[in-house]
Amino acid sequence: MPHLPRIQYRADCRAEILFDGNHTIEQCEATMAHVFDILFQTMRAFRVHLSGAVLKTSMVLPGKDSGTPIDHDDVAERTVRVLHDHVPHELGGVVSSVAGKNPTMPSLTSTVSHGADRDMGS
Repeated sequence: MPHLPRIQYRADCRAEILFDGNHTIEQCEATMAHVFDILFQTMRAFRVHLSGAVLKTSMVLPGKDSGTPIDHDDVAERTVRVLHDHVPHELGGVVSSVAGKNPTMPSLTSTVSHGADRDMGS
């Protein structure tokens, strides 16, 4: 029997909260935590190799119709907290899908990145 090449797959998963709506930042954080818990429980049940998976997600934000101004430090703190507490550390990577959807998002992405670096000890 011929030797077959080993095939490796990368799992890409998306768990994004829509910016549309009038939800509060607290509701967004709680929903993301719940979704991440279910997502990774399911991925483990299907024996997905998590170090080969990449999560594409949004930041913890109030809905654009909520009337709540975006506080970059609060968004960064909540986003880092929910990722740290509900995303397995062995996951291959996390990317954000919000940059470019709003003029303040590039600077917010930078704020979250720096918060993650501090939290993870980088």
